Amino acid sequence: PRPVLFVGADIRHGRLYVSDGEGPFGLSAASTRMIDLASGKVLWGRQEVNGFLSPDGSVMALSAPDPTQRAVELVDPATGETLRFLTGQKAGTSDVGFSDDGRLAYTAGLDGTARVWDTATGSNLITLAGVRHGLLGLSVDDEGDRLATFGRDGTARVWDLTMGPLGETMALDLSPWQIGTRAIDAAGGVAAVMALADEVAAFVFDPATG
Repeated sequence: PRPVLFVGADIRHGRLYVSDGEGPFGLSAASTRMIDLASGKVLWGRQEVNGFLSPDGSVMALSAPDPTQRAVELVDPATGETLRFLTGQKAGTSDVGFSDDGRLAYTAGLDGTARVWDTATGSNLITLAGVRHGLLGLSVDDEGDRLATFGRDGTARVWDLTMGPLGETMALDLSPWQIGTRAIDAAGGVAAVMALADEVAAFVFDPATG
């Protein structure tokens, strides 16, 4: 069996989802399965994709880091049936987040863009650009006002989604550190980053000042 990369539970609907494969989650092709907690039965499964579930369990995103896999597929978590596709990125997707109600999706693209999407229509609402070598991950705060992005070039950025035009509230160059994909958070007004290189370190920043 392949190593388990990520496990998530949807307690409200009695489901468990598992992604397994080789390499770091989000940056390697995985297999994703949705499992019924009561019976242990596999409800559905997909190959060569990473799975990301919305907090309310209403929608799931399937993506791949393959540069040719440019669309993110939104599916019904209960059946795995396709709802719609999020299209517009020029390369693969390393990370997907959601608003609490599942109405908005946030994607981290290997083309260097972070995007905000309407999950009901598939419309690209906001595009944030400026990372040279692609994004490793992202996180959004509890209010949906700030989005933190983490790049392959060692940069951490926090974007204020309420500003017009949109602008960075913080931009830090952490190279030569490679920023851990999954250990990121922008909740509570603080961006927390786990960085991986020859050693492991944790950084906590005030997004207003850096």
